[in-house]
Amino acid sequence: MEEFYEQYNGKDYGHFQSIMNSIEYASLILVAVYILGFRTLLIGSFVFLIYVGIVYFNRKKFVAYEYELTLDSLVISKVMTEKRRKKLLEFNLSDVESVSTTKISEKKCPVINAYIKEKENNNQYLYVKTPEGLKCLVLNMDEKLISMCYKIKPSVFRELMYQ
Repeated sequence: MEEFYEQYNGKDYGHFQSIMNSIEYASLILVAVYILGFRTLLIGSFVFLIYVGIVYFNRKKFVAYEYELTLDSLVISKVMTEKRRKKLLEFNLSDVESVSTTKISEKKCPVINAYIKEKENNNQYLYVKTPEGLKCLVLNMDEKLISMCYKIKPSVFRELMYQ
């Protein structure tokens, strides 16, 4: 039985995101005009710094997460400004040590947040064994993804299935 499921965990930012993208492209055009057209390096450098700040702001502000389950492998990706994708963690469900709806305080491990903070969250904490050691992954999985994970590894995902 082949399992595949993809969950997009994002938020609609509305017109604010399109306005910020337009400002980003306009500032890049201004950099090109000032440096190449007018040959004023000082003003062009200042506008370039503004462009870099806008790009940095957009990548931090407009974020979504994607969870992809293929067979036994779960891939957690961070999607920035709907253009760039960064793989946060890829692991097999057999490497999941425990799952909880609350953070287990006695487990000391680095935490990877992979959920939208502004939304009403029903977070799950997955403790995953990696080559670097134990990692705590904070996700916001939907019911279908939880049930598919439960089918693959019922002993670990039992708590999430029957909550």
